[in-house]
Amino acid sequence: MLFSTVIGACSSEQTDGDFMFLRNKGADMPVRVLGNTGSGVMLVWLTGGPGDLTLLDLGEATDRIEAHYGMTFWDQRGSGSAQGNAAPETFTLAQFVEDTDKVIDLVRHLYEPRKLFLIGHSWGVTLGTAYLLDAQRRMKVDGFIDVDGNHDVPLLYGMKLDWLHDYAADQVAAGKDVKYWDEVRRWCESDPPLSRANLHKLEDYREPSNALFYDPDDDFEVTFERIFLSPDSAPAYLFVNASNVEENLYHSDDVLFEMSFSDDMGVITLPVAILWGEHDGIVPLPAAQAAYDSFGTPPEDKRIVTFQHSAHEPFLEEPRAFADAVIDFVEDYR
Repeated sequence: MLFSTVIGACSSEQTDGDFMFLRNKGADMPVRVLGNTGSGVMLVWLTGGPGDLTLLDLGEATDRIEAHYGMTFWDQRGSGSAQGNAAPETFTLAQFVEDTDKVIDLVRHLYEPRKLFLIGHSWGVTLGTAYLLDAQRRMKVDGFIDVDGNHDVPLLYGMKLDWLHDYAADQVAAGKDVKYWDEVRRWCESDPPLSRANLHKLEDYREPSNALFYDPDDDFEVTFERIFLSPDSAPAYLFVNASNVEENLYHSDDVLFEMSFSDDMGVITLPVAILWGEHDGIVPLPAAQAAYDSFGTPPEDKRIVTFQHSAHEPFLEEPRAFADAVIDFVEDYR
């Protein structure tokens, strides 16, 4: 009886917006379009990770933005509830850029927006920046919203080490778990070179910190309704895609160094909003200024907005302020 009730249930997760699959190079990628699609303005959200599912990003902030504009969310190949049988060799940055281009073309074809903005979070900014380096693709986008984004993996790695070192030193000084944090501090001081192995070690060491959420009581809200009463596929996420992208995308240490765009970002002259959690330990705050300096956008058309009570997820920790910052930017350039 319970099973039949669940199957027969209907939720706003199933009925709101438009849902479709985009098939490209072996991947069937779910695309959801929500919000005010009649506004003439569309935002395309590039989720983090790589490999995160978009349902983690939905909440009060996106609801507020959707009241004004249409928003497109999609699970990238091998991410979230994406399906299909994408070959490991398709997990390249170039292929992710091509997939992004297909999504943008789909949105432009179906909704004919007057203005289209890219909004990327974390890895989504790596992807969005790579996309915008191409002149023809830039013509399809009217503005870029960079949320705690990674545009230069080697540069960011040093910032990550500095943040973790300072956090560990503070914990030692406060007498908190001294043995553990002193080990972390000394590892950072050893200047470990950038590699997949050291990135994973850094992430493991950082796990007990508040790098992700400034308030340690905050977390991602994944409700029963969202998982089981939505178009998303829980089995695809739980049993197929967990860690799939990262393992295939970062197939060698050399790839990490290829994701370095600081010297190339001068060609991106679109309006840019750089939105950052002040306490971010995943992509530390100095990366915001580095991005600002690297974009070729005229000073009058780029801005940095920081959130004092957020770490890496300002749209979850300060949703109202985050939504206001997005809306203010879009209204200036719609």
